[in-house]
Formats: sequence, structure tokens, C-alpha cells
Amino acid sequence: MAFSHSLPMIRLAVLSAVTILSLIVLALCAHLLSFTNKFLGAGTYFTFSALGLATALLSLLTLPVMIFIDFKRNGAFTSLIAVELGWLGFLWVMWLATAGTTASSNAPGTSCSNFIISEVKTACSELQAVEAFAFLSWIALFFYFISLLVFSAVASSKGNGRVWFGTVKETDFNADSVHNHGEKAGVSVNQVPMTVTPAAQYTGQPQYPPQQGLGQPAQVHPSYPQV
Repeated sequence: MAFSHSLPMIRLAVLSAVTILSLIVLALCAHLLSFTNKFLGAGTYFTFSALGLATALLSLLTLPVMIFIDFKRNGAFTSLIAVELGWLGFLWVMWLATAGTTASSNAPGTSCSNFIISEVKTACSELQAVEAFAFLSWIALFFYFISLLVFSAVASSKGNGRVWFGTVKETDFNADSVHNHGEKAGVSVNQVPMTVTPAAQYTGQPQYPPQQGLGQPAQVHPSYPQV
């Protein structure tokens, strides 16, 4: 599976793209919160803007850190596959909730050009942008999450149970377990060839050639004179 070898590059591309999108969504939601406080009263806000602000902030505080630590240190806790799956799974759920909430706030068939006031028209465009960027972030994280989960599960089924505690950069998802690899490499060192003599066919015990120990005198048979 050549695709598994591209997972480190896909990981970097996805986390970097979501970081950029999070920065844009953070700015848009912050402006929408300012807009509602100005025109609808202090303390008034749209649910999607508050949720989008929180989701984007969580992504900005964690994703760049995960990228940076993975470059600087091998086997870091934040780069472990089990940790990465848990956190990215939480983030794509948050992005999906943000996208769904924003879509429900956007009236279907509404065109921002219908509004006369420029501030309202700008807010309408920002709402649609938040919806689009939230869906893009969700799709990117969900695609990488599913890919990483599938490859890790396949590697674990081959006997490589330590895959969950490895990193994407260092893990070979196509490798078999160490035990299976050893069996395929050659014969075990414990297998000793035996030769069976005809006497062993009756006694049932393997016969080995006698070995003379070190330091033992050789046995000499005396010769007797013939009479």
C-alpha cells in the first residue's frame, strides 16, 4: 500500500491547511461577534459564531504545536497515533458541529446582495465564508482521521500492536510483526539436525557419535602376543 507511505506528508498538509483555515474562521467569527454586539445589543451573539470561534481557537492552539513538536522530537507524546486519533477525532466533530450550526443559520436561497446596509451585507458574506471553511476543515480532518485509523487497525491485525503507540513519521504500516518476520527469515537456532542409526530404530533414542572430552586420555586397547 503505497498510500500509507504518504501519510506523513498528508498529515503535514492537512494540519497546515486546517491551521490556515482556523485563522480565517477565527477572524470572521470575531468580526461577527463584534457586529452582533454593535447592532443587536451587548452580550448578543449568534451560536455559530461563538462555536466557530471556540473551534478555531482550539485548532490554532494545538495543531501548530503538534507540527512543531513532531519536527523537533521523535516519539513525542503529542505525535503518538493513539493521542492523535483521539484529539483529531474531537476536532473534526467540533468542525462538523460548527459547519452544521452555521448552515442552519443561513437561510436557504438567501443572497447577500439583497441586503441594502453594507454592514449587514458584509456579515452575510462572512457567515457563508464561515460555513464553507468549516466544512472544508471537517472534510480534511475526517479524511486524514479515517485513513490513519484504517492503516493502524490493519497494522495491528498483522500483530504489530505497538502501532498505536508509535508516530506516523516512524511507523511502517505495511510491516509484519517481529515474530512473523523471524519465522519467515529462516530456521530457528534451536533446531539441531540428528542422525538416526539403525540401533535407534529399536531403542527409539537418537544415537549421537561419541565425543571425546578435552583432557581425557585416549583409550588404547592392549595387544596380546599370539601363541
